Amino acid sequence: MGPKNSNGTYDMGMMQINSSWLSTLSRFGIAGSDLMGACTNIHVGAWILAKNIGTHGATWKAVGAYNATTPSKQITYVSRVQRNYALVGSLP
Repeated sequence: MGPKNSNGTYDMGMMQINSSWLSTLSRFGIAGSDLMGACTNIHVGAWILAKNIGTHGATWKAVGAYNATTPSKQITYVSRVQRNYALVGSLP
């Protein structure tokens, strides 16, 4: 479990699943402790991203929505993802 965010939530595991998802995930039998397992964490992160793509299309908006609901925070997150994506793309 990571440090608390400014809104009182916290992020878990490598995909940084926000604790605000816990009530939704509990309906599928997934608890916060389950998100500490890499496979479950990645599976849930991919599911959240897929939901965003279903809502926003295969766009950067969907990527930004993975991190935040606030447009300005989405833009900041997308900028970070794009920078990292460019670094990965430049690997041999």
